[in-house]
Amino acid sequence: RTFASAAGIDVKSTDISVAARILAEFSDRLTDEQKVPDTLAELGELTQLPETNIIKLPNVSASVPQLLAAIKELKSKGYDL
Repeated sequence: RTFASAAGIDVKSTDISVAARILAEFSDRLTDEQKVPDTLAELGELTQLPETNIIKLPNVSASVPQLLAAIKELKSKGYDL
């Protein structure tokens, strides 16, 4: 951020973790306090703007067992998934 701000570049971080993506997909089953924005969709919209540069680190992917574990963990924290 310090380096980019010296050049007048605005840096914004977003959560595209597996857990955040699951919560965004099931927002209709969550309370208002539990809901999270669909940041992956927002990033998709930003890609259509010529002034947008997206740096994505690290690569986020998940196997079925990882998805099931993430859903189980979210359920244990009170999310109705």
